[in-house]
Amino acid sequence: MAACCATECLTPVAPGHVMCGEHWAEVPLEQKKEIYHQRARQAQGWPDAKDLLQAAIDAATESVQ
Repeated sequence: MAACCATECLTPVAPGHVMCGEHWAEVPLEQKKEIYHQRARQAQGWPDAKDLLQAAIDAATESVQ
């Protein structure tokens, strides 16, 4: 099981999740939408989706630090 990607948070998260519930609740809605969008692209096999997903996750974690 992976840990929350927020800085210094070691809370385990379920497969397919990137943050614990507490930190996810702090992410602005627009960034959540971007993460959902990129995950959908990744599931469809878009070659750049993994990098875009990581960029969206990085932006989200910056907003909760």
